[in-house]
Amino acid sequence: MKIREIIEQVEKSEQTESWVDVNEVAEELGLGYGDYGSPERLSSYYFGSWTSTDETVGYKVYYLDQKPVAISTQTGRKSDEIFYWLSQAVVKEVRSYIISLIKENEDSFRIKIANLEEEIGNGFKIHYYGDINRFKNVSLNETPVEVMKPVPEPYGLGNRVIVQLPDGTEMEVEMNELTFGYFLKEETNTHD
Repeated sequence: MKIREIIEQVEKSEQTESWVDVNEVAEELGLGYGDYGSPERLSSYYFGSWTSTDETVGYKVYYLDQKPVAISTQTGRKSDEIFYWLSQAVVKEVRSYIISLIKENEDSFRIKIANLEEEIGNGFKIHYYGDINRFKNVSLNETPVEVMKPVPEPYGLGNRVIVQLPDGTEMEVEMNELTFGYFLKEETNTHD
């Protein structure tokens, strides 16, 4: 699945909405930390997420005035959030908006531009049962499965689960064998 397709189909709901840390965005755009207030025009939604210790992390799409401007990845609670901007033009729009929040200006900044045609697969991996935020759209070798329960382990790592195949058969698998689908809008049939 291409980044462009994910951006077009990302599910915007309360379950996928993410708080925008305007300081993170500002730092990415070379503006540094400051008292930016509430960035009402900026929003973000996860298209894949999991729990790292006590914090939700994953893949997001950022929006300015409901127009997609960037995607980001954060693989762990202590990992940096990495931004990929959709174009130089949207970088300027977001940067101008953030500057308008504090009325300061700075000339230099570094960014990463997203390759909208880059193939990134149909989902993401989660390594521990306790990190799962959503059990929707799970597959094993491209076969849809339902995650039933974790396999009890002596040290409680939770990296093995019981899944149910479409024919009702249950089997034990490693968590990293599963692919969790991105949080995208479901296609609706508009033809009668």
